[in-house]
Amino acid sequence: MTTIYYPILLLAAICWTSCGNDKAKGSEASLKEMREQLEAKRNELSDKKQIAEIEAEMKELDKQIKEVNHSGSVATETPATEAPATGYATAPSAPSGAMGTIAGLEVVMRAEASVQSDKITNFNQGEQVTVLETKNVSNDNEAVLTKSITLSAGMPGEGGSKLILPKGKAVVIDSYNADKNQYTISYQDAAQGKLHAQISADALETITYSTWYRVKRRTGQTGWVLGKFLKPNG
Repeated sequence: MTTIYYPILLLAAICWTSCGNDKAKGSEASLKEMREQLEAKRNELSDKKQIAEIEAEMKELDKQIKEVNHSGSVATETPATEAPATGYATAPSAPSGAMGTIAGLEVVMRAEASVQSDKITNFNQGEQVTVLETKNVSNDNEAVLTKSITLSAGMPGEGGSKLILPKGKAVVIDSYNADKNQYTISYQDAAQGKLHAQISADALETITYSTWYRVKRRTGQTGWVLGKFLKPNG
C-alpha cells in the first residue's frame, strides 16, 4: 500500500501544479488538504530524493494557496475547531465582541498579525480578553516549537551564548535541508539579539496559513495574538 501511495500522491500534486492558474478547478481548502498529505508523507520517508521531490511540490502548493488567498476568488472558510497536526494554525471562530481566554504560558501580544512583528507585552495565563478583529494571514516561514530547543548567538555551529526556548514559542524558518529533514530557524531575543538553531522537522509546527485575533485587555491595551493561543468562551 505504501509503495503505491507515494507515486499517486506526487502525480496528484503535479496535476495541481499544472493547473495552478485555473482557480475554478480547486479551492484553498483543497490545496491545503493536498499539502497536508504531502507533508505527512514527507515525514514518513527516508529516501533523500523522494523528500526533495515532495518539498518542491509543497513549495509550489504554498505559492498556489497564497495566490488563491490574495486573489479573493475563494472565500475564506470557517477555521477548524482544533489546529491540525500538519501545521496549519487555524483557530476556533470568534466574532467581534466575543470574549476569549488566553491559553498558554507567556503568550505574546504583538503589534501586527505576525510572529516577526514587534512584541507589545505578554498575556497572563488564563487572561480574559475581548476579540476586536479576526484575520486569516499567510506569513511565510513562521512556526511554533513543538519541543524545547537550544539556540546560540551567530549561525549554528559557531558557538556563542545560548538560550533555551520552551515548547510553544514562535520562531522564523530560515531554510530547510531536505537531506537531513532539518530546519535552520531563528529567534529575536530582546537581550541577546538574533539567535539560531538547527532542528529536526518534528520539532516545529508551521503556521504559514494562520488565524490571528486583535484583542483588547481589561486595561484597554490592544494587540494581536496567534489564534491557537486564544480559546473563545462559550
